[in-house]
Amino acid sequence: MTEKTDTRWGLPVQAARGPLGNISTPTLYELINSGTLKTYKIGTRRYTTHAYIAECIRTLTERTMSGGKKRGTA
Repeated sequence: MTEKTDTRWGLPVQAARGPLGNISTPTLYELINSGTLKTYKIGTRRYTTHAYIAECIRTLTERTMSGGKKRGTA
């Protein structure tokens, strides 16, 4: 039996690099700064969720399918 992952829990933002295709840290922060990858802070630490990662992937896929990206966004 496969173990089900609870997708509601927050992840440190660095954990998003793998699901996003092993992107570099600068690319990760470009996605965050452009608003493409949503995050939240608790104290000084920044987190994201599985749902936000999936939303980011959908957004990037839609941009790719519509013919490219806007400058300043990943």
